[in-house]
Amino acid sequence: MSYYTVPQFMQAAQAQRAQLQGMLQQVQQARAAHQQSIAQVQQQYAQAANDLAAALVPDLTPEAIERAVTLTGYVPWRQASPVAAARAEYDDLTRRIAAIDADPRYRDRELLRHPHTGSLTRARTELLDLKKPWDDVLARAEHPRLQRLLDAGYGTPQYGVGWWRVSYYQDWSAADEILARFPGKSFPDVAAEVARARETVATLGGELARTDAEIAAGEALERDHAALVAQRDQVGARHLTEARRRVVEHALGSDPQVLGALMAREPDTLNLYKRALGGAHKVGYLDAVYQEHVTKLEPQLIAGIARIDRDIVKYSRPKNAGARFEPGWFQQRFRDRSQSYQKHWARYGRTYQTIYVYDRYDRVDLLTDLLWWDVMTGGRYPGLYVPEVSGFYAGHPGYEYVAPERDVDLDADLSGHAAAADLGARDAADDAGGANVDAS
Repeated sequence: MSYYTVPQFMQAAQAQRAQLQGMLQQVQQARAAHQQSIAQVQQQYAQAANDLAAALVPDLTPEAIERAVTLTGYVPWRQASPVAAARAEYDDLTRRIAAIDADPRYRDRELLRHPHTGSLTRARTELLDLKKPWDDVLARAEHPRLQRLLDAGYGTPQYGVGWWRVSYYQDWSAADEILARFPGKSFPDVAAEVARARETVATLGGELARTDAEIAAGEALERDHAALVAQRDQVGARHLTEARRRVVEHALGSDPQVLGALMAREPDTLNLYKRALGGAHKVGYLDAVYQEHVTKLEPQLIAGIARIDRDIVKYSRPKNAGARFEPGWFQQRFRDRSQSYQKHWARYGRTYQTIYVYDRYDRVDLLTDLLWWDVMTGGRYPGLYVPEVSGFYAGHPGYEYVAPERDVDLDADLSGHAAAADLGARDAADDAGGANVDAS
């Protein structure tokens, strides 16, 4: 028996690693492509849902709401109409606005708070003018030791600090610094002026605080008034948006057969419903196909590359240079996987693209047992890895998809209907046999 050597092992391992690395690059490319595609499909779905919402509730009137209830069976609106809710909110806001309108602080806002002629504005300016010279006095007298000097009665007979104490000289120095800012005045004069300044600033400051509070309260009322008016102006739009959101959420979550029957009287609205409903399924299907064929593959490839790297390190050691490998094991380990890889990506591409390009929502019959997966793929590709698909088959044991005769051109993108059917049959057989990409 002819055994394989370490150099042959290294050559085969490097080739297999390059193959897996190329596959991993394909995974990364597929991820970028999927992100772009799913974003586009989500945008299409959002637009379809918005179009359906606008068709179901074109405006916020009793007639429009009654029609929406008839088309969707959304019975909560029979007990609590969004029209009544919008009117109640509008009336409440109007009452609150009227209350502010009647408040003298808002009603007389120009007389009170005009930047140049308002009585409160002028009063504030006058208070600041009166307060400023006394603020200047306090600023000139400011010193870390000022309060000690005042409390000790410096410059008066009450000052009792002995000349031999250090604090006496510290007080003397501080007083000289302060008096330098009040030429011609004694410290008792300065002390009296500081007392008057503090009293006056406190009095004027209190008046100023009250005036500022009145101005602030009036300005707050103006802001409240503006906010309430803006809120009232948007009442209709907000309730219309919320009504549309609710009715579309209800419609897309309801039994399609029921809504299909209700909307049959308005074919255009029914087609918008089909497009929105199908768009929601398309988003889910594309993500499921990607997860099954790409996301699950990536860790297998990474693990396969890591295993090869460990073996390359292992057999690069001198002590393993003489290793020999049994032919059967070696050929199995390094068998050619290119066909398996090509088949995997071809299946992924066919399934993904078929769902991605589907746009014949108007041809869907909602009154039958409907599996959107079969509708979008023409029943050609198995999708039992999708929970919705496997659940549907479990709940419909006798179900078999039959494509409408007028939809046979769905296979025109492939090599004709027969070729498409053959590819789908082979994919189904692969799934049944558990065919997977082997990255080991």
